[in-house]
Amino acid sequence: MEVQKLVVKPGEGRSVWLGGMGVVFKISGAKTRGAFAVVEHPIDPGRLVLPHVHVHEDEYSYVLEGTIGARVGDHEVVAGQGSYAIKPRGLMHSFWNAGPYASV
Repeated sequence: MEVQKLVVKPGEGRSVWLGGMGVVFKISGAKTRGAFAVVEHPIDPGRLVLPHVHVHEDEYSYVLEGTIGARVGDHEVVAGQGSYAIKPRGLMHSFWNAGPYASV
């Protein structure tokens, strides 16, 4: 039986870079039987994540550093460090780095 990891430290997690936005997998959906996943997204200045829709899950972006902008449905918001940007399933949304550096 595999022992579940109880602490994920800074700098841990598999990471990939997608041309202006990173993805650091902290907790995978496979580890939670599909209940949730936790990822970090370092985002280059001016990078826009194109509009998209999640059908099966809500998306919560907690801003670790900097400021992000987001468009959720017909609403545009700005979220700074320590804030959450909430993107409910079924609503078209996008987000972007609204400053010199952002990590969500």
